[in-house]
Amino acid sequence: MTGKLLLATVAVGYLALFACNKPTTSPSAAGSSASTTTADSTSTTVSDSAANNSATPRGPPGTGDLGAVSGTGDASSQVSAASATAEGATSGAPASSTAPDASTGTGGEGAASPTADIAESQLVPATTAQGFAQRVAMSDQFEIQSSQLALQRPVSPELRSFAHMMIADHGATSAKLEDIAAKDSIALPGGLTTDQQSMLDKLRSASDTTFSAMYIDDQVKGHEAALKLLKSYAVNGDNADLKQFATETAPKVQQHLTKADALGKAQGQGNPS
Repeated sequence: MTGKLLLATVAVGYLALFACNKPTTSPSAAGSSASTTTADSTSTTVSDSAANNSATPRGPPGTGDLGAVSGTGDASSQVSAASATAEGATSGAPASSTAPDASTGTGGEGAASPTADIAESQLVPATTAQGFAQRVAMSDQFEIQSSQLALQRPVSPELRSFAHMMIADHGATSAKLEDIAAKDSIALPGGLTTDQQSMLDKLRSASDTTFSAMYIDDQVKGHEAALKLLKSYAVNGDNADLKQFATETAPKVQQHLTKADALGKAQGQGNPS
């Protein structure tokens, strides 16, 4: 009995000693320790994430996150660059501000005519179909172009009416001549004789006070030459279609000549050189 009591006493003593030596931790200390552990863990996670993101290569523009879309530089510079690229692609190369050079005949209103002006002496004889058609075509063009100039000047109502008649009538004969030329394979010129071009240039440079006299004088001379040509070919021509054309056209040209003479006399105009 005494032995059992002694063992119990020793056991209680050891338990008491163990209880006295056990470390105690306050609730606040425990909470602080937990917070520190959590913060360290979060910091480690964020740091690892940042490291992974910086180490991951960026994809091409237009893929991945916002940084990958913008590529290098800030967003505003990227938008500006894209706008400039789009504008360049839309407009293409800048338009040239240089107007076509009229002297070279490469475009514009001053382009050279298909056929250069030729001297009367270079034309084939007027008794041939080619020679006759060439002369009639150039005569018509001179009458039309000179009359167009008259309509741009402050001329009398009578002269203006005459100019309109010249454009209409010679335009009609030109159309008939072109039909015959196409049928019979006759080449027509695209310009005037050098003499006709010189007369046209003088009309262009004439003052308003001298224009009417020069215009009427040119009309008289031109119709005299045209009437002589038509009458001659109507008798001596070598192409049946053109001979008929000459016969039908001569009376109209005679009417023009008579009217031009009357205009000159009514206005008391001579024949200025």
